[in-house]
Amino acid sequence: MKIDVTYNFIKDIDENTDRFVTQYLDNHDKVRDIDTYSPTLREYQACIYKKVLHEGELFDLKIGNDPEYDYLYWNNPTYYGNDLTKSRFASDSIVNMQERYAPQEKEFIPDKNIKHYKNKLKKYVRAASTIGGEIIFPKHKYPISVNMARGRNHKIKDRFDLTLECIRRFYEKDEEKRDSPLYEVLKADKKFFNLFKDFDNYVKFFYLDGSYVQGGKIKFFIGGDMFKKGMDGFKNPDFSPFPKDETEWNRLYRKQLKYLKKRNKQIRKKIGKCPIRAK
Repeated sequence: MKIDVTYNFIKDIDENTDRFVTQYLDNHDKVRDIDTYSPTLREYQACIYKKVLHEGELFDLKIGNDPEYDYLYWNNPTYYGNDLTKSRFASDSIVNMQERYAPQEKEFIPDKNIKHYKNKLKKYVRAASTIGGEIIFPKHKYPISVNMARGRNHKIKDRFDLTLECIRRFYEKDEEKRDSPLYEVLKADKKFFNLFKDFDNYVKFFYLDGSYVQGGKIKFFIGGDMFKKGMDGFKNPDFSPFPKDETEWNRLYRKQLKYLKKRNKQIRKKIGKCPIRAK
């Protein structure tokens, strides 16, 4: 199976991509979720992460019978240390312009202040619907999964650079440095993150090096100054994951599209073609 990094998964949901994008932006809840219902995305996810882990075990994801409840699974009964016969995984977007969140009164409101706002969002939705814009996380009802928790947490709000900072901290050897808004959620999936041994291996496994991470440090899209020189943005009461003005919004927009393009290029270079079709 050839991996086409330019393939737009919207086509699996609606042959008219313009119509889908318009409906998505008008009311996200009324369109079918690409993360769940695109069969091509599911096959691509199973394919590009089929690799040997650092301990020699093959991370061999299979496609389940029900995309809502059995999206991807791994037959490894000992994975969670209990009697589960499957470990389930779901797809999640790694670029987000936070268009689904209503800013608070004191926060910057993009649709009233950004020139060509709707046109920019349409470009972003199309670009985000390629394989470079997606990743997988463990899926379970309780405790809450990472993909759901990072959207609900007011310090993260689906920003993937901030999510990665939480994951980086989780791998810290010094326990005092592990604290983050997602620590408890990540802790519940400790066995999953242990599969990759450390943060560098996690980043390489999921084709994130050079895109979001450089030299073991997160390349924040915006607000990175709050994490420098001993400062911790998460603990700052004034820290917000939302852009504070037009300049920051446009920076967030440009950087995410740039890194998405870079990750697609990285996946194309390292994968190209899967020798075995996922089943």
